[in-house]
Amino acid sequence: MSATLTKNISRALTAERFVSSKKKQALISIGNMLVLGFAALVLASYRVQELEALRLRLLGAFLMIASLLLILYLLEAYFRSLEMHAVEECAGGKYSFEALCVLHSDSTHPLRAFLSHELGQLILKRAGIPPRNVSALAREREIKSETPSVMDFEHSASRTEGRVTLGSIASALSDAYPAFAQVLAEHAVTKEEFAGTAEWIERERSYTRRVLRWWSREALARIPGIAKDWAYGGTYTLNRFSFDYSSSASLPFISPRRREREIRALEAILARNREANALLIGASFSQCTDVIKGFAREIAMGAIVPVLEHRRVVILETALLLSSMSERAGFERTLLSILGEAERAGNIILVVDNIAALIDEGARIGADVMNVLERALASQHLHLIACTTGELFRTELASNTALLARMQTVEVRELTESELIALYEERGSAIARSERILFTYPALMALIKSALAFPGDEPAEELIYDRLTELAPWALAKNIRVIGRRECEEFLKEKIGVSIGGGIDSAAQVVNLEALLREQVVGQDEALTAVANAVKRNRADIRNLQRPVGSFLFLGPTGVGKTETAKALARVLAGGEDALTRFDMSEYAGADALERLIGDAGTQRAGELAARLHEHPNSVILLDEFEKASREVHNFFLALLDEGRTADAHGKMMNARNALFIATSNAGADHIWWLTGEGRDIAAERQFIIEGIIHDGIFAPELLNRFDAVTPLCICEAAQRKRNWFGN
Repeated sequence: MSATLTKNISRALTAERFVSSKKKQALISIGNMLVLGFAALVLASYRVQELEALRLRLLGAFLMIASLLLILYLLEAYFRSLEMHAVEECAGGKYSFEALCVLHSDSTHPLRAFLSHELGQLILKRAGIPPRNVSALAREREIKSETPSVMDFEHSASRTEGRVTLGSIASALSDAYPAFAQVLAEHAVTKEEFAGTAEWIERERSYTRRVLRWWSREALARIPGIAKDWAYGGTYTLNRFSFDYSSSASLPFISPRRREREIRALEAILARNREANALLIGASFSQCTDVIKGFAREIAMGAIVPVLEHRRVVILETALLLSSMSERAGFERTLLSILGEAERAGNIILVVDNIAALIDEGARIGADVMNVLERALASQHLHLIACTTGELFRTELASNTALLARMQTVEVRELTESELIALYEERGSAIARSERILFTYPALMALIKSALAFPGDEPAEELIYDRLTELAPWALAKNIRVIGRRECEEFLKEKIGVSIGGGIDSAAQVVNLEALLREQVVGQDEALTAVANAVKRNRADIRNLQRPVGSFLFLGPTGVGKTETAKALARVLAGGEDALTRFDMSEYAGADALERLIGDAGTQRAGELAARLHEHPNSVILLDEFEKASREVHNFFLALLDEGRTADAHGKMMNARNALFIATSNAGADHIWWLTGEGRDIAAERQFIIEGIIHDGIFAPELLNRFDAVTPLCICEAAQRKRNWFGN
């Protein structure tokens, strides 16, 4: 180990131990109270005659305690600066600061170091694991057993990322200590979730240090300058209908990785010499707002091209402006005044929060908004950002060539799962602090996965935020202080009526699912195995969340039990046949077949499949006699089974990602009869049957490929099915 690294370790451990010392924090709290108390007594001695004789002693005690408290504060400042210096030195090194503190707090035993350190215990709590359970296990089994050396363990921890972080340490612990991995499994915490919890704690600590480091450039840049705006023109009319995003109160420390692509695209457009106007297109207006806030933060920090430095990002509140104007002349005059002030001021980036509403509502009172905007959009001195949604862009703005000629579009993408995790770690921590509850990492992951698995009309990030803010009061009402995965799933079941796996509630039932299914259906082992494996993948969170839970095509002649097999699956998986919705696909062969499924916008008729999925997203859907449906319906299901979602005729999203689709078909019946007559194994001849179906043109090969399994049912054992669910 190099001398520099040894010095960094010593410095980091010393600083971290003092800064996080509970005794020091208690002394400072007691000192503050004593100083305030003696100060009050000294002041009272000037008014209370009985205390006058003690004034000098009280003053001396006050000064002595104040001096000791000052020494504590100076030591705090010294060790805090030592900590910050150690953090800076760790920034480009092999270790993160937190990993350095945890791993070398006990240089002989990595697991003991992790369990004894404050951060290790916090990670266990945030993962939903009581630290005392793990500590007892470590004392009984691991501490006494042979353990890898710290150097070997560090090599293992840095193998994946090339750097030792809390996340890599947490991951390596489960690999190095089988009994510790067993504890994680007993608490239903995966290795990835435990590592994610550690990364959350590390990001949280990093965020706290950034806030405490008031002397950094980032923090100082957030302090508004004195009289900085005096060199620019006034915006008196604009101020009445706008909000300034450049104010420090509206710019939290958000993750710099979020919306980076969109922010850089805005920077490139607004830095142009002419027509520096951007049109932000998001799935919702909140997505556009997120980009605007990130862009304003970059300006406040000075991390922007020189031409955009010192600009104010001001959002024009369209609803407020429109509600204040009812006449054409007044509306146009006010809008001209706002645009003129923004142009003359010289430091304004004007954001129109809903450009489609501004144009449309202005037209209702006879105002030609585009005529008013055109000169401003062509100006070299005005930078304008307009916001809209994808739906409004398609219906209202795509045909507006005059607007699009002056503005460059920037599409706001959906956040990835890793970005959603980082975003809601911050928001989850804030809600937890305000409500004095604890969100575990598995609970947070359950919320995120539910939003991805059950997409609605709003973006996933808004769904997660709504459910997160509702989860806290729900937990408090039930006197729950620690919200784990189980509590989160219970909340989601009450909130959206969805239970992953339907009627399968326990781990034992999931493990024995195949046996449960075979109690209902005998002789169709291949079909039951395919379905059971799909449900197990769903419960283990290893399935593709962008597709349905499972999709199966059962082939065979009439009477082999295709429909009965589907009913048995509904009884076991969803708790009863009520969860099964049967569609006789022979009724969907006409010209209006697709309209019957997804609705008709012209007649306002609701689609039958759309209505079922809107009301019960975790249904078991039986598509009986699937081969008789029209080619258009086949193409519709090809897309639905591939993407797991599609829009109905009214533009509302149909979510099929937690539904189970079972299609039955008589296709290939002749082949199955012939093979049975020859005494051939139906399962072994599956490919021969499928090739025959494709050759006959019944199903397209790409449609068959969308099913998780295409399974021919046996004829010979069809009559051996056992009694039904009720034992008759």
